[in-house]
Amino acid sequence: MERKITIEEETEYKEDYQMRMLMSNEIIGILPVRGRGFNGRSCYDYNVSGKISMRAMYERNEISAKDIKIFLECLSMALEEVQKYLLDIHCILLNPEYIFYEEEQFYFCYYPPKTSELWKDLHELTEYFVKHADYQDEESVRRQAAANYIQSSHFREAMNVLQSLSQRNGQWYYLSSMANMGLGNNVNALSDIREAVRLEPDNMQYQMLLQRMEGGGSWYREMQNPFGGMPTGGDDYCMKLCLANLACSLCCPGGGVFCC
Repeated sequence: MERKITIEEETEYKEDYQMRMLMSNEIIGILPVRGRGFNGRSCYDYNVSGKISMRAMYERNEISAKDIKIFLECLSMALEEVQKYLLDIHCILLNPEYIFYEEEQFYFCYYPPKTSELWKDLHELTEYFVKHADYQDEESVRRQAAANYIQSSHFREAMNVLQSLSQRNGQWYYLSSMANMGLGNNVNALSDIREAVRLEPDNMQYQMLLQRMEGGGSWYREMQNPFGGMPTGGDDYCMKLCLANLACSLCCPGGGVFCC
């Protein structure tokens, strides 16, 4: 049996191109929705069968580093997909009660009447995450934050996060190598990637980056996915920066300072 939630708006329903696009296509990361009018109001029905809301998930449980990584990946993918269909990313709801989860995938409500900007919603969601984060998994969260800073070309901030970590494993040296390269510290970058390969000689990603550095080739493509996730679509620099800021705020409460 189909389970749905309904969001109502105190305006008369008018079906525009957004609703036609949403109802005619299956957009990755976006919940199926139907619009209708009722007693002069607009009603948007979202199919949430088999899913649980973020608010219900973390009512009694803490948010782990793995959850954060999955969320950032899913949000980034949803933003990319929404833009492919010429829809407005600011119409994505980031309230915990309107974000749903099923089988390691987060799904979002696209709400056409929404007027607030997504960056502001991200700030509020960050505060919610900070309250519910599992800080016993702090090292992993901080490495994710460093990777996100590298991805948004904020290399100094990435180095600051990395320097706060006590565990210096292969991944740490890999991220440090890319951050140093971004800062122009080529000697340190090469030294770091060599150490990463020494610690994890079977890691092909580290070996490929070392080969590129030693061969004088381009290393930029390696930066596109330094943590094995969080793809970001288009050229929306502000959104990339906000996502990096969100991850950093989770590992360092009060430390996320960049956003539009």
